[in-house]
Amino acid sequence: MNQDGWNIVLVGIPWWVVLPAAFACGSLLLVLQRHEIAHLSPRRKASLRALRLISVSAVLLLLLEPTLTHDRSLSQKPAIAVVVDTSGSMAATDAHMAAIHRLDEATALGLIEPNLRPDVMRRAADALVEIRAEMPTMIAAASVPNTARARASASAARGRIASACATRARMLRDLVGGLAGHPEFAQHMGAHLAILDRVAAALSADAPGSPVDPALASDAAALGEGAGAIHDRLLDAQAAADAALVSGADAASPIAQGLERFSRLSRCERAIRLVRDTIVPELEKVAEVSVVALADRAPRLDLDPAHRPNPGGTTDFSQGLSYLAREWPQGSTAHIGGVVLVSDGRQTAGSDAIPAVRALAARGARVATICVGDPDVPRDAVVAELSGSPEVFKGEIVRLDARVRISGYGQTDWDLVLSCDGMEVDRRTIRGTGTWQSERFENGDAVAGLHTWEARLERSSVSASLVRAGGGLNREVWSGIAGASIQDLLIQPGFDQRPTESAIVESVDVQDNRENYGERLRGYVIPPASGWYTFWISGDDACELRLALGSDQLETRVLASVPEYTDTKIWDRFESQRSKPVFLQAGKAYYIEALHKQGLGAGHVAVGWQLPDNKLERPIPAIRLAPAERAVPAQPVDIADQPEASMANNVARCSIAVIDDPLKVLVVDATPRWESRYLVGLFERDRRVDVDRRYRSVRLARAEHVLLPQTQGAIDLYDVIVIGDLTATEITTEDQTRLERFVSNRGGFLVCISGPRGMPASFGLGALASVLPVRTGTAATAAQGPVTVALPTSDAGGSHDAITTVLDDPALNRRLWPALPPLQWSIPGVTAKPGALVLLEGHGALPGPIAVANRSGAGRVLWMGSDETWRWRDKLGDRVHQTFWLQAVRWGVGSRLRGQDVRLQAAIDRILIEPDESVELRARARHGDGSEASVPRATLSAIDDRGTVVAMSEQQLALQPVIDAEGIYHASIGSLTEGRWRIVITSDHPQHHGLSEIRELIVRQRGSREGIELASDPAHLAHLAAAGGFRSGGMDQARAIARDLARGLRPTLTSKRSTWSLWNGYGALVVITALLACEWLWRKRLGLP
Repeated sequence: MNQDGWNIVLVGIPWWVVLPAAFACGSLLLVLQRHEIAHLSPRRKASLRALRLISVSAVLLLLLEPTLTHDRSLSQKPAIAVVVDTSGSMAATDAHMAAIHRLDEATALGLIEPNLRPDVMRRAADALVEIRAEMPTMIAAASVPNTARARASASAARGRIASACATRARMLRDLVGGLAGHPEFAQHMGAHLAILDRVAAALSADAPGSPVDPALASDAAALGEGAGAIHDRLLDAQAAADAALVSGADAASPIAQGLERFSRLSRCERAIRLVRDTIVPELEKVAEVSVVALADRAPRLDLDPAHRPNPGGTTDFSQGLSYLAREWPQGSTAHIGGVVLVSDGRQTAGSDAIPAVRALAARGARVATICVGDPDVPRDAVVAELSGSPEVFKGEIVRLDARVRISGYGQTDWDLVLSCDGMEVDRRTIRGTGTWQSERFENGDAVAGLHTWEARLERSSVSASLVRAGGGLNREVWSGIAGASIQDLLIQPGFDQRPTESAIVESVDVQDNRENYGERLRGYVIPPASGWYTFWISGDDACELRLALGSDQLETRVLASVPEYTDTKIWDRFESQRSKPVFLQAGKAYYIEALHKQGLGAGHVAVGWQLPDNKLERPIPAIRLAPAERAVPAQPVDIADQPEASMANNVARCSIAVIDDPLKVLVVDATPRWESRYLVGLFERDRRVDVDRRYRSVRLARAEHVLLPQTQGAIDLYDVIVIGDLTATEITTEDQTRLERFVSNRGGFLVCISGPRGMPASFGLGALASVLPVRTGTAATAAQGPVTVALPTSDAGGSHDAITTVLDDPALNRRLWPALPPLQWSIPGVTAKPGALVLLEGHGALPGPIAVANRSGAGRVLWMGSDETWRWRDKLGDRVHQTFWLQAVRWGVGSRLRGQDVRLQAAIDRILIEPDESVELRARARHGDGSEASVPRATLSAIDDRGTVVAMSEQQLALQPVIDAEGIYHASIGSLTEGRWRIVITSDHPQHHGLSEIRELIVRQRGSREGIELASDPAHLAHLAAAGGFRSGGMDQARAIARDLARGLRPTLTSKRSTWSLWNGYGALVVITALLACEWLWRKRLGLP
């Protein structure tokens, strides 16, 4: 039975089988019993028949199995997940959001009463969007011919559209009245009202054959052409009205107080409040609502007003929504009704979330999105990243690029400060353009070791002075001061106040024959070009040169000094006379100050510098200088009322290892080709590089037939091996095996330069072929003719940058390579192996790869398809050729075993890891002849910012031998906490006493883009909502979106039946048995058989 209530159901053998059988059996028993009990009294006959009847009835009930049932209909609400973004960008407060957006969100949160804000223009703009979206459907319905058949087929749809048209018309009439003070807007909305009236008239025509309005569609289309502009102007007018309302609000007014409370709420707090007070109450009437965080496994979110959220981490829509699509709802039988995502829309991690949204839609969930936060770029200063080569050789210039953006601060000066290991090394003043800009830092004074570089934006307390070059410096003299040291001048009570005399000198070369005086030359120096400058000072007696890199004259630092005296214009008596290189910007005025103290005898002081083009100006000419009084400082900037949207994004860091270990290179070729000779010359310029060159033609002339070292230990002494145009008979199978192990196990760098004799054609198989990044074909013979090189078309400029970036600008760098002199010889018929990196391609009669790199085991390999890169020196000198090969070597030796002494070497595969990552340490200890000495020892410890070992952090690492690698041991290091770690490698062998190698690594979370772009992204949220089958909106539309979503939800109806068996089981059998026993006993009592 389907109706709710109590019922009795027979669930045993069908009654139409049981009852006839029971009737037949009962009749038979009565017939048989009639003769049996004929001699009994009537009373005893009746008792015996009653027992028989009761027994038969019990058996009958057992066969029919009567069951009592209770049927109920249950209604199951659908499940709704409200997902709140709790990532780092949701910590922003949007303090400088436009008034229109602040009022929208504050009103949605109930901080401001809606009737306090005139919003007729906002409502008109929203209504215009809705009407323009519905207008095509209305026009199409009104244009259906009013025939009997058409009216019958579309009557229901016409009725719904007519009702919607009437609703929109009433809304427009109210808005037209509210826009009376804005005739243009009122006229446009009135025109839409007229169109709606015509649509309503067409839909209400009942008589068949009524004419269709032919101009309705064209009039509506003409009106829609200007609707977009009117919509934008309505919003602009509303924004202007809101700005006036906010600026004119008294501090004690409800609007000002509401906005003040609003400014204290982060995006996350606003989102949670909106969910708690608006979205959940609207949805929980018709659904089971779960409020979760946008994270893996969707943790429940605490909506308690006393709970203060702590937003952090990256934004990954795909991860959180994918979990909901797979696992939600857990522990519930409810069907999925929808998902409401409340976020700023700014995704900073993970993959595209569209597949996850479509998976939710496939399970029946409609996805709505609510945007929180300022859609405009906020007032903020951001250092997005600080990038540089992870490894450089000592003596190289460390080049760092800081990508910054300063928006919302107009002409305010900012200091971009570069520091190394916590010490400031450079500072420059910049002004933001509101767009991303790049600043290049170059430092040539880095010491060996692992260094953490940091770029930081700070607001200048005083804006830069306006200085025009030319005029010399101010000279201030204090007379009658005994002593010959700078300290004697500085401790005088009258110093830095009124001097004995003052004047302007045109040159920084002052001579004075008086005794016992002190002087100060001060003003500004204006560099003619951006670059690195070196300063000198010369004087008698002591003198000191100071420079301020920032805008504050008090923040000077000593660049150079003379501790005693020098003769006139002697610049190199003391090492302290010469400064370290300082990067200066062209046209910027830097405050400079020279202090001079003269004791007995005549005195003099002079200051000079070296320009970026190596030109010397000693002394600095007056055209580069300006007196201090020429500066016109701008008024101090009041920054108290200009807070940033976020202070967490003002800093970016990177780690760079400066390598000071000697580099040993082996160059092997058939003959001293031009390519080999230029490479040897390039290596020999560096005194830290030990080059061993071996040319087969030269060695044969000396009866030396062995080219490569004959033991693995001897070949592993090298860091870089360059193989030229040799054949398979000249590099034996044993040589190839040792080279393969040199790369894979030792971590060496192998360079193979092609030639017409045998490279790479002779090495299609074998150990050397296994590490080469290319495969040779049947056509791998020399190709004559010009070949133009270019960056690969499949790479827009990303993965090959480490080797082929010569110019900073990617577009110019791409155009540089085809402009180089063409190669006259190359190898065609060669293809790169899968996974290999094609650095350069050749374009000519037979195109193909020219430079291909690859990793093999612990080492790296570079193959060159031509031996004529030396031709690149023709037009641009050494720059392209030298930069390419130096960057290739830097890339190649990044993972090599290295050490100050060849007897003890170590390597780690990375210097920067995240807490959940591991790093591999490789080490070896050997004798001077290359033979294995002992198992190295490795100690790991944490160190603080000062380089001191943290107590109780030391631990010994268990090194295990590397398979097929002679004397090399390794260990995997993981589960490290954030911070700086040091690995000390030693050996217990007596010959290695005092030897140690130190490797350092940094453990920290890699920077993400969370907090870099703080503007909300409503377009992204709208895209997600469209894929999820619903719509998106701001906080002011949250209630309407929740209502519309709830309106489309329907509960699931299920029936539940409860049953109780009335005559089944052992109880019924016991009763039947008892009845039969009673009958048998009664029959015996009566004397019956």
